[in-house]
Amino acid sequence: MKLEQYFAKNSHFLFFSDLSKITNKEKFLITIKEIETLIKKLKRKNKNIILPTYNLFFPQTKFTDFSNNNITTGYLNKYLTNKFKFKRTKRPIYNYAVLGPDKQNIIKCKQTTAWGEDSVLKYLIEKDTIGVGINIDVSKFNWMVIHYLEEKYKVPYRFYKTFNGYNKMLKKKVSEKMYVRRLKPKTIESYTLVRNMRKTGNIKEKNFKDTNFSFINLNTYYKLGSQKIKKNILYFCKYEKK
Repeated sequence: MKLEQYFAKNSHFLFFSDLSKITNKEKFLITIKEIETLIKKLKRKNKNIILPTYNLFFPQTKFTDFSNNNITTGYLNKYLTNKFKFKRTKRPIYNYAVLGPDKQNIIKCKQTTAWGEDSVLKYLIEKDTIGVGINIDVSKFNWMVIHYLEEKYKVPYRFYKTFNGYNKMLKKKVSEKMYVRRLKPKTIESYTLVRNMRKTGNIKEKNFKDTNFSFINLNTYYKLGSQKIKKNILYFCKYEKK
């Protein structure tokens, strides 16, 4: 199956990438260009492309401006947001870059909390969005949907916390409320669900010119995860044994 066929049926695609293990500079640049070509093809087909442009330093620095300098999710996202006319959502930590015909609806998500009922993540789950991993270790990656499930079912190892700061571009105070993990007692994240989904074929994988692509339907992950967490509130995160 050609790579483009994995993008044929669905309309929304959320990309996660890790190119840090490509140590050869020439190979790194070739990979970047190949992904840029892929984005161009998806754009021509009116697909919705979503990039996580998170600023995970905001809780420490308390500043943001939505520039590429504040994207902490890898070089590829910085590169693509510079090459294409993405629109950015406005939360200081968990914001997204969006390209495609549905971008206005995604931008309108209020995101009262980072992973709550009016968040971008919830909207993407409802749209049967395909999570696309590029060189991601899928056996140790929970595709962010875990955080929506944890907040929805109010797991005991997390609590609400608001992070305040200043947006230098908008010239105003900004904040983001998150359901963050407690430091004590210490917890260990479980990857049982994604590993089982990989075994059962719910995660598709394709090697394209030495770059590994993985594909997962976020709504399928949500439905399977809901079944598990309803039965065991500690399914996704267990307390560390003393």
